[in-house]
Amino acid sequence: MNSIKQDAEIFGFQTKTMFNKEVCRSVINFQQVSNSVVEIWARYLHEKMEADGGDMPVQFGTSAAIAIPKRASHQAVTRRSQYIADLLDISLLGQMTLIPYNTGNHWVLVAIDMAAEMIYYLDSLGGIPSKDLEEIMNQGVTINHAQKSKKRLNLKWVRVMCPKQT
Repeated sequence: MNSIKQDAEIFGFQTKTMFNKEVCRSVINFQQVSNSVVEIWARYLHEKMEADGGDMPVQFGTSAAIAIPKRASHQAVTRRSQYIADLLDISLLGQMTLIPYNTGNHWVLVAIDMAAEMIYYLDSLGGIPSKDLEEIMNQGVTINHAQKSKKRLNLKWVRVMCPKQT
């Protein structure tokens, strides 16, 4: 098993992404895409944007920090929501926060725009956000907003039309 060190500026905390030959084969053969592949791709995008100079347009989140644990509990929801709040805390004004989320055997993308108080949900299967995803995102955004502002939060979810997966 190999690992790639991920700096805190990419996902909000320092981590290692693990990968091996099987992960590489699954990408080459268009099989299941693992969290490791998604994290490596996010790192690549981060490095490309950084090399282009200027402001970083997005802050990436990692699905590993918000994945549903094997033993669900109130503490797990709180921990996962706090990750969202902390991630938003390091995001710059005007930055979009992008967080991939695996619903089981399918990836969706959540984009948070704190300035507009919007959460965008992109699903190539046209599904709706799970109750779990809505709960941790809403709590994380609410925690972050309460730490920064006294005004009322008017958070809206928007399902974005995107190409359908067949």
